[in-house]
Amino acid sequence: MEPLGRTDPELVGGNKILAVIGQGAMGRVLLGRAPDGRLVAIKQVHRHFAHDQEFRARFAREVEASRRVTGAYTAAIVDADPQGPVPWLSSVFVTGPTLEEAITGAGPLNMGGLRLLIGGLAAALSEIHRAGMVHRDLKPSNVLLAQDGPRVIDFGIARAVDGEFQLTSAGAVIGSPSFMSPEQAEGRNLTAASDVFSVGAVVFMASTGVSPFLGASTPQTLYNVVHSVADLSRVDPVLQSIVGACLQKNPGDRPSVDELLDFAGSIRAEPLWPAAVQRQIDHKTREVAYWASRPDEGGTHQRRSRVPRRSAAAVVAFVIAAASGVGMGVLLPRTSISGTATKVSDPPLSLSSEQLRLVDACALLDERIIGPVGKRRGQPNPSITQSNECSISIDTSGSTYSTVDVTVGGSASSLVLAGQDNGNSMGGMRVFGGGSSGSDNCAITAVLPDSAQLGITVKVRKFGDSCGVAASVLRSIVFRLAVNPPLRSVTPNSVLGVDPCGVVKDNEVVTAIGKPVSKSLTNPHSCLWSGESGTGLSIEADETGSSDIFAPVRIGDYTAYQGGNPGIGCLLYLPLSQKAPNRYETLVVGVLAGSSTIDYQVACDRAAAVLLAAAARVKGS
Repeated sequence: MEPLGRTDPELVGGNKILAVIGQGAMGRVLLGRAPDGRLVAIKQVHRHFAHDQEFRARFAREVEASRRVTGAYTAAIVDADPQGPVPWLSSVFVTGPTLEEAITGAGPLNMGGLRLLIGGLAAALSEIHRAGMVHRDLKPSNVLLAQDGPRVIDFGIARAVDGEFQLTSAGAVIGSPSFMSPEQAEGRNLTAASDVFSVGAVVFMASTGVSPFLGASTPQTLYNVVHSVADLSRVDPVLQSIVGACLQKNPGDRPSVDELLDFAGSIRAEPLWPAAVQRQIDHKTREVAYWASRPDEGGTHQRRSRVPRRSAAAVVAFVIAAASGVGMGVLLPRTSISGTATKVSDPPLSLSSEQLRLVDACALLDERIIGPVGKRRGQPNPSITQSNECSISIDTSGSTYSTVDVTVGGSASSLVLAGQDNGNSMGGMRVFGGGSSGSDNCAITAVLPDSAQLGITVKVRKFGDSCGVAASVLRSIVFRLAVNPPLRSVTPNSVLGVDPCGVVKDNEVVTAIGKPVSKSLTNPHSCLWSGESGTGLSIEADETGSSDIFAPVRIGDYTAYQGGNPGIGCLLYLPLSQKAPNRYETLVVGVLAGSSTIDYQVACDRAAAVLLAAAARVKGS
């Protein structure tokens, strides 16, 4: 999420605007608080659509149709004003990552998560189709993973752009090529069966981490959708029959949503998200709570600088390096971004685990790296939930703005597992991701050598050629990290310098979850021990936003905050020191129940024992 900009409204239809969630081709999405106190997602149409009366009429009809969709697995419409100066609608805010974010950050879903996903998608489509609608754009980024199941979003605006608004030019169908049905790709009339095909493509990706039809270009992808047969050997055998049936080219050969519901009920796995997805949901909860409780800054809407301070010595060293040209990545001029940086040299990147934990992600989005891309809008903003992520907004022409995000040391295991690098290398590292030319959203990852499948990822949104920009920025960041990495100056007992896998002893892990079957570093500040039946022990030692949205609990001499629930397990947050307003060095311990019978209170007791032991080691480090 982003703070409000200078031109962003403070109120939309009586809803107080708290933050900017994101932007799309038809409009933007804002986080708001409704007059009754509920958090809502407000979708506001771009102004250039507001001047077209036909669009307004279609939007108004679609708002009325959307109001009839009241199922548990959709985000219900709360209010709308299709006749206002700028049309908008608000829906119930759903706290959780998109399926796309979950797959990128945590890899493919397990069978319990897939059961929950298939059942939820089928239930949502049943309500949408009952209201006389076809979603038309069911894809991983339009599926939110809430605590109790998925939520299908964006079915209202998708239908409002029917007719001429469904075409960018003659015969060019709007939609997401990798997940649309053959009849949609060919511009034919759509029925409910079109959405069922999309379910098959979404479930294929959720179970494998890759799209069944993605090609090297948009035309190739569309050709694959219409003519190619998906390789079902990559899908779990339990799902092969239903996914194959959904992906039939003939709409009449596909199952109904009721048959999808029946199939979901037959899967022999407890319907729970994987532990890694549960943590993502918890992180989203904390992020939303931060923006919802953020004090009013006098209506100025200026972005606050949230870049951590460095010591004077670090600043002097940084200035000397800049003056000498050391560590400065070279980008193409702003007028000719094409995705390839001017390659002065490509030194191999070799960061120790200690250095990786101390990299200042926001310093990688400075003027030298971002300047050739565009004018920075305010200061870089670190993630609310972890310090190795940072984002910067960039002014572009018109009413929208673009964003560049960098993650240093994020999990890249799903990319490595899929084995589909793009053939390039940076700093001696394999590079994954990218997309077709002209895509306005793109993520590219360079997988670190000699790491637990961690990577450096640059995500770019709303550029004319986002993949070109992402490639250029990533190459400059890799160059900078190779020759002069910006490292934070921390005190000896700072959690940022702590090895999260080293603060817990083996016997403490066994007491918490039994004998672990694996241990993995999920980011430089987070470690996960996985046990049998989905149990897990997670340790995070990082700088994050406030944890006081959860209930306080006394543990020894500490005041911690208790989160989680019986379906997930117990999460304990212990703020150790405040570094800035709403920024704390925090130790987080989670005992995850998985599909086992670990009682919630038992999980909290075990987490408390681990927390006390780990806190003593961290404070003494």
